Amino acid sequence: MKFQSCLRSSIIFLIVFISSSNGKFSPYIKICSRNDPNIEQCIVDSVMKLQPLLRSGKLIEDYQVPSIEPFIYDDLVIDHGPGFRIELKDLKSWNGSNFEIVNAKVNLEKLTFDFTVTMPNVKMVGKYKMSAKLPLLELSGNGEMTNLLKNSRMRIKLYATQFNEDGKNRIKFTKANVRFFKGESQITLTNLFNGDPTLSMIGNQVVNDNQDIFTKEVMPALEAQFSKSFMEVANKIVANSTYDEILPDS
Repeated sequence: MKFQSCLRSSIIFLIVFISSSNGKFSPYIKICSRNDPNIEQCIVDSVMKLQPLLRSGKLIEDYQVPSIEPFIYDDLVIDHGPGFRIELKDLKSWNGSNFEIVNAKVNLEKLTFDFTVTMPNVKMVGKYKMSAKLPLLELSGNGEMTNLLKNSRMRIKLYATQFNEDGKNRIKFTKANVRFFKGESQITLTNLFNGDPTLSMIGNQVVNDNQDIFTKEVMPALEAQFSKSFMEVANKIVANSTYDEILPDS
């Protein structure tokens, strides 16, 4: 749950790159040729030029992508029976647009795109419902959640292929691998143990001391969900373009 804003930033980042070559964003972005010996840096420069526009999601008058500020999450349920059940809903986060691209690798022969993005400071708020047995305490509660995350990192690798349709060479994305790496995180849950102040303080400490347990449970669901979303949106963007339009040779 901590990394979805970072992932959304990177999804928009790659979509903008893919779309930039067909002329939609030519007034706003530096177009990258597939013959550019420094194509990775060209892509990074193009995205960072667009970073202010990504905050609202409105890139041009008639073309809009989901806004980063705030980023709105899908509801999430992790259910392993009475001993471990977490429900998260109405989640929103801020500062996702303050991302930095720290690494970009592009292999045009294999059509793979590999990016690493960091985010210095993300704030997430939402509602939770929890019943979880941990080594030192059984947690229960239903209230508000705040999560402050610093220096998170996300890596996404996208695989594409070329195909011929109606005599035109096109491109589609076939696979996406997403991996999250947790930075510093501080979680605050209200109304643990029906609002008992002493137990709530102890419960929040236990939650923060055992974040790896929650990360292990939540992470696979997030990675699968957003890998699928990434594929759907990216393929929608390139559906009406040829390979030469997406990646020109000059």
